Amino acid sequence: MAALCLATVAPASPVFAEQSDAIAGVQSAQPLSHDATEAASTGTLSADVAIALSVALANEAQARSQPSMSAILFDRNGVIWSSIVGHVDPLRQRPPSDSTRYRAGSISKLFTDILLIQMVESGQLSLDVPVTRYLPAFRPQSDYPTEITLRHLLSHTSGLVREPPVGSYFELGDPGSSVIVESLNSTRLVAEPGTVRKYSNAGLAVIGRLIEVVAGRDFDTLVQENLLRPAGMDRSQFNLAGIRDDIAFAEMAPFGGTRQAAPVFDIGLKAAGGLNTTAADAARFGVTLLNGGMGEHGRLLAQTTLETMYQVQPVGGAQASDVGLGFVIRSLDGDRMVGHSGGIYGFSSEFWLLPDQGIGVAVFGTVDGDDAPNRFARYALAVARAERTGTRPPEASPPPAPVSAALRAALPGFYSDGAATADIRLIDGKLLLQTPTAMGEIEQRGDRIALDSDFGIAGSLAIDPAGGWIDINGKRFGRITPSRPDAAPESLSTLFGDYGWDHQYIRVFERDGHPYVMIEGIELARMIPVDRNTLEFPTTSILYARERLVFSRSSNEQGTAISLNGIIFPRRDDLLPVVPVEGRAAAADRVAGLMQIALAATPPAEDPTRLVAADLVAVRSVDPTIRLDIRYAGNDNFLGTPVYNAPVGMLQRPAAEALARINQALRSRGLGLLVHDGYRPWYVTKIFWDATPPDLRLFVADPAEGSRHNRGGAVDLTLFELATGNAVEMPGLYDETSDRSYAAYVGGSSRQRWYRDVLKTAMEAEGYTVYPFEWWHFDYDGWRAFPIQNRFLTE
Repeated sequence: MAALCLATVAPASPVFAEQSDAIAGVQSAQPLSHDATEAASTGTLSADVAIALSVALANEAQARSQPSMSAILFDRNGVIWSSIVGHVDPLRQRPPSDSTRYRAGSISKLFTDILLIQMVESGQLSLDVPVTRYLPAFRPQSDYPTEITLRHLLSHTSGLVREPPVGSYFELGDPGSSVIVESLNSTRLVAEPGTVRKYSNAGLAVIGRLIEVVAGRDFDTLVQENLLRPAGMDRSQFNLAGIRDDIAFAEMAPFGGTRQAAPVFDIGLKAAGGLNTTAADAARFGVTLLNGGMGEHGRLLAQTTLETMYQVQPVGGAQASDVGLGFVIRSLDGDRMVGHSGGIYGFSSEFWLLPDQGIGVAVFGTVDGDDAPNRFARYALAVARAERTGTRPPEASPPPAPVSAALRAALPGFYSDGAATADIRLIDGKLLLQTPTAMGEIEQRGDRIALDSDFGIAGSLAIDPAGGWIDINGKRFGRITPSRPDAAPESLSTLFGDYGWDHQYIRVFERDGHPYVMIEGIELARMIPVDRNTLEFPTTSILYARERLVFSRSSNEQGTAISLNGIIFPRRDDLLPVVPVEGRAAAADRVAGLMQIALAATPPAEDPTRLVAADLVAVRSVDPTIRLDIRYAGNDNFLGTPVYNAPVGMLQRPAAEALARINQALRSRGLGLLVHDGYRPWYVTKIFWDATPPDLRLFVADPAEGSRHNRGGAVDLTLFELATGNAVEMPGLYDETSDRSYAAYVGGSSRQRWYRDVLKTAMEAEGYTVYPFEWWHFDYDGWRAFPIQNRFLTE
């Protein structure tokens, strides 16, 4: 067969070198071993193919800074290749081991579904009788004559809501299966059973509880004895008891938001997403299925029964279905592919079989919403199939690279298809695309342009190199010059914001005059207003079709909470850490102590031969029409007390002169600049650092290095209207320590984001660049050449 061309695959980065080097040898296929090194055999794969797979996995992990990725290929005889790259701790110091476990998310559903089918196979259950025959306590409200059957639950056509009111995916801890299922009695079916395919975690919770009731034993015991043990999966379980420290470190990386460590907690929906497993154990499960249900220590199902589970189940109307009895049914270039994807708080997983070829793959990633595990799983299966058939294997997706400078200059701006808009922003050297249905970074992959999107843009992205249009899945958006959008209705704007918790939230905002939500970090949905307090998901929603968000309001009409089928999402604080009036005396005392320390300290030493002479000037001496609102000269700042000796805005002369030109250009649009901060003495930077909790130091500079403000090469500012003198509304507040501060934040109103873009565009025209984490902070080109200053502010 033709060897894989490695020339187009970048070498693994040094951080992955120790793992990549370990899998270069060729061995015969081996039985699955619990030793990570033995499991990394290459079986029937040739050496160049095995190396190419390992390099491709390392490239996928590196592209999104995955803490670690684990992948394993297997056939009916055992492992034919595997590799783990990266590290499994927050400091990126501890490499993976044979005990490293990954959270499998919805791959768990296959185990629950097989447990159920085992009981059907034994005659204890029937697929086509009402669920209430076995589970009388299950009585969701319904407007339809058709009752829910087990077949409906297995094929996601039950019409149930996605999440139960109690024990949902969002809830920390497990309240118990009986409580979860009974809570569904307060919900109403959103579709007649059998007529619509609607993915439902709640449906799997019902299956899990039904199995317990009929068998008279708890779910964990049943899955252990009837599935995990027969398949030889002795490092897998559906809870975290005793293994929490073995779970790989993972991160949540929302678009335009703060990347953070993923929480690790037991979920109530264990039947839908509770599996914690290793790559080797996932392969044991796959080998069992490829062998017709026969595991290392016993049979799970008859082969004919498994084949029945692989058959697509009917769904009413014209809606297509790709779901069998639990298994998702897809195709890999004409070959039947069965399995499931998984996603849960930081983890993205894939488990797929080519049953007719007798091969399978499991891939685990540690950044949620990332398409890398899916992309690699399909590539690995195609490579293994080509090796067996003697055909030319595919090449791996080339590592992503930034687009050319020409495209970075041509593409930013606004586009429209006549009904909706799309926009491209250049932030931190990256082209970021936002549309009504997808958002992500435009990147170069080999000779094609692609979109790296958490929002699952399945299909094509094409662009006009001159920036005249973009084409997304065949829908063309032409370039426009937008005027100021209309203000959002007050009844809607008072609902804008994030609702939920650190680990999960619903974001409510406006786009193109319509209400939108972002939910679970993977879906954007244009909502249908039902009344002033209710928004309904459209039928095209990926996750929540036909379900409703019901808002509670305060006495001033502000949204205070959202109810999603009885799940209450409280409004999140805007995280503007302003000290209340009653606490300012204590704040002043604290800052006074920190100031003494800071004034006695010495700024970092610099090489004067690498610097230009300082020439700090007051910005109003260059342009008196620039307005000042110097927050650190008063109490309206996150410290709650003044730290500046005067309310003066100063910059290095070239930066101040550029700011004056920007201000004059904006006046023709009825706008002016309102400066909050410019040059900042070094001692103030030290006060900020010492006063800020470590987890929020992303928003302040390290005094050991000095800041751009210390050099007089950075300015914090916003816009004001000349006609009224009022500051415009931006998506977030100045100095706010939340995702609203990000320059790519998706939220607020179209008008707020338009003002933010007007400011950014005007500043960039004169050599300023926005700081990605703060929409108000701009750095003047060449700021590094200015020296760190520690002088007091003066006119």
